[in-house]
Amino acid sequence: MVRGFRHQTDQDQEREKVGDPLVTLSDMRALKYCNRGARLWCARYGLDWDHFRKHGLPASVIEATGNAMAIRLCNEVRRGR
Repeated sequence: MVRGFRHQTDQDQEREKVGDPLVTLSDMRALKYCNRGARLWCARYGLDWDHFRKHGLPASVIEATGNAMAIRLCNEVRRGR
């Protein structure tokens, strides 16, 4: 589980520089993904829904689930930045 993340830290900023951006709830909504489904998805893969909702998660964490919709989300975030 992802725990102990804070707002954009130096580590988060460095991760974005090397191509691992934070994926946020706003990014998810831009693809018309619903909160209920995302909440269930987080539970299924052991991700911290509250942290994702408040701060986002690194794309690499989301992609590591192997879920096709999650990978699409990360690809869109990378293209949009």
